[in-house]
Amino acid sequence: MGTWGTDLLDNDAAADAVGYWNEFVAHGLAVEPAFWTAERIYDLLRVSYLRNTADANLTDADRASEILAVGVMFLDAGLTLPERALDLVARAANVQLERAQLREWGTGSRRRRVALESLLARIGREPMPARKRVDPEQLELRKWRAWSKHYAELVHCAIALVAPAKGSAIDNYSDIEPPLVRSLDYLVRNKEGNRELGAANGEIVKHRLMALACSLGVYLELPEQEVLVLISLAEEGKGEIYRRRMGVMIPTLRERLAT
Repeated sequence: MGTWGTDLLDNDAAADAVGYWNEFVAHGLAVEPAFWTAERIYDLLRVSYLRNTADANLTDADRASEILAVGVMFLDAGLTLPERALDLVARAANVQLERAQLREWGTGSRRRRVALESLLARIGREPMPARKRVDPEQLELRKWRAWSKHYAELVHCAIALVAPAKGSAIDNYSDIEPPLVRSLDYLVRNKEGNRELGAANGEIVKHRLMALACSLGVYLELPEQEVLVLISLAEEGKGEIYRRRMGVMIPTLRERLAT
């Protein structure tokens, strides 16, 4: 995290969120205020900056900073935070108020605490007692164990391009999605790995997939020829991740190796 000061907007992650707000939300509020209600703004941001995040991930200063910055922007614009956004902002502030998180701010920890407590006061919430510390690795392991139970359904939905069954464990898969899965999706598809910047150039996506294929083959200690086949599959895709939507059949790796 690029840190400039202890204020809630004084870091790079917060600045990114503020930049997005100023470019899209503030412009919308100025041009068509009746349309840009707090709920509509929340709907716009709930898949990115205000996406639901487990407390364990709110220890990440960048992730928490995005949420806190958006909370500040809502308030500064005279908007009432919708309840779900309010809960998320309050949780982010309370996690960042924990001793271990404040310690990261060194001599500025006291000013940082004041800024966080001031935000909680503005949204009508109070600081919560520090949570019982949980090993981050154990939390991640729980997510992976839950995620790994659903690979068959996940693969089927992705390959067949169908939505998960209503009420299934992956119907709202963000609840069990490990951070690495989302990060890989962003890194492969988007400019500079940033979802807000839009889709990356197809050739760039192709090279990213080739690098991932190489790494996967090496990690799995596959025979050299199989690793090269993986890489060639990524190359032949030309970065068109969803070619299946155009009715093009893509042979499986097993079929390619058999030829």
